[in-house]
Order: sequence, then structure tokens, then C-alpha cells
Amino acid sequence: MSDMYSEASVPDQSGKTILITGANTGIGYEAARVLAGRGARILLGCRSDQRARDARARILALHPKADIETVSLDLGSLEYVGVGFAPRTPWTRTRSRPSSFIEKLVKSALTSGPRYARGSPISYA
Repeated sequence: MSDMYSEASVPDQSGKTILITGANTGIGYEAARVLAGRGARILLGCRSDQRARDARARILALHPKADIETVSLDLGSLEYVGVGFAPRTPWTRTRSRPSSFIEKLVKSALTSGPRYARGSPISYA
């Protein structure tokens, strides 16, 4: 098997801020773990604050010097979804480093089944 897409092939991410949705489990967690190990500042975007904290603790156990913040982010809520959602969400005003910005986005969260907004079905990926 080729090492083309292995953890070892991920380049240094120092100085990059990456928001990862669905970061407490599955692909989102694995992306966060690998990218944190490569030096990125990781924002773990999760619906559950407790699960986000648990994921952060697991990653820090593997990479004690990792720079990881948890972000309360519910992509099934219209409060958080839409063009320009970041300026309206509470975490953008309370982050430990408000001058930094997100340079990369890993979209791993999804909702299943129809959700409704103003009477119309909606879905997010």
C-alpha cells in the first residue's frame, strides 16, 4: 500500500488555524488528531461541549503541546449556519486569540433526516 495518503505524508501545519466540524468522533476526530500532531491550531467544532472536551483531552494525551480549542457549533441550527456565520456566533467574540482567523475548514459534521426552517426542508453537510 502506498504511503501517499498516510499520516506521515501530512506536511507541517505550524501557524495554520483549522476549524474541524464533527471533531469529536470519526473522520473529524482523526483529522483533528493528525493535524494537531503536525502543529496546527485546531478548533474542535462540536454540538456537545462535553464530547468536544473529551476529544480535546484524548488528542492532548497523544500530543501534549497541541494548541486545541473547543467550539460549540451546531450545524443543525440556523443560528450557526449560513453565509458569514462566524461573525454571529458567540465563540468568535470569546476565543482566546480573537486576532487569528480560520485558514482551513474540514467539514465532517452532518445531520440526518430532514430538518425544517420556515416550513421548508433543509439539510447541511
